[in-house]
Amino acid sequence: MLAPLMLSQVSVPRRMSTGLVQMLTALALMQRRTRG
Repeated sequence: MLAPLMLSQVSVPRRMSTGLVQMLTALALMQRRTRG
């Protein structure tokens, strides 16, 4: 999953990359919730 995400991040413009970063942070927060 990480490989395609990184490839898409490189291909898409910076605006899209920022959106992907936000999604990644959201996933991290969800993982923290599951752990907690």
